[in-house]
Parts: sequence; structure tokens; C-alpha cells
Amino acid sequence: MDKLIYTMIIEPAEDDEGPCFGAYFPDLPGCGTTGRTMEELRRNAREALTAHIGALRATGQPVPPPSIAVERISVA
Repeated sequence: MDKLIYTMIIEPAEDDEGPCFGAYFPDLPGCGTTGRTMEELRRNAREALTAHIGALRATGQPVPPPSIAVERISVA
């Protein structure tokens, strides 16, 4: 099986314990996670993505292909 590479949007967030990071996948509505550090966020995001795709497949729903692209543009 080919690897699927999805765009993850990362935003600063805050919860009951203080500052953290939040992330979501625009191609997969409802798939998101948080992490206290970037390392934790990446680990949690991989687990959330794997679980979300697994649930879609287990229930016979289509897995949306990656379609979102990101480009950073600098301005003065």
C-alpha cells in the first residue's frame, strides 16, 4: 500500500493545563489532536490519523485522498 501524506495544520492552543499545540487535517474532517510539545503533537497526530483512517475503512467509508497543499509566502 502506498503511503498517504496529509497536510497537518498546527496552531498554538491552550487548555486547562496551559499552553499547548493543536493540529487538524483539512482533508479529514473530525481528525485532530493536541500536544504539550511539538514532539508529543507529532506522535499524537500520527496516532489520530492512523485511527481515523482505520475507522473509515472499518465502516466501509471512503478515505479522502490528500488534496490540500501548503505554500508559505513572505511579505515585507
